[in-house]
Amino acid sequence: MLTEMIALLTKAVRLFLFGYICCDKQLEEMMENVMNANNNNLLNVAKRIDKNARTLRGKFETVVAFDDFAYKGLFKAGKACRVLKNGMQALT
Repeated sequence: MLTEMIALLTKAVRLFLFGYICCDKQLEEMMENVMNANNNNLLNVAKRIDKNARTLRGKFETVVAFDDFAYKGLFKAGKACRVLKNGMQALT
């Protein structure tokens, strides 16, 4: 059973150099694009990511910060993504 779970996660989750996760390539690209376009304005980045993420597949909560923060990734329905860009970190 554990082997099957690992195989499923390996297919569904993208693991990045810093150990961040992202369950959806489209969500990841959208987050990176928003973070590139908003000149380190954390509130604006969080609002835009949240608004755009909702148009993809449902309800999201978004956190954006300059500092690292701990979290538990929820893989429910493949709706977790953490991105590091321009010194900011975003979690959706």
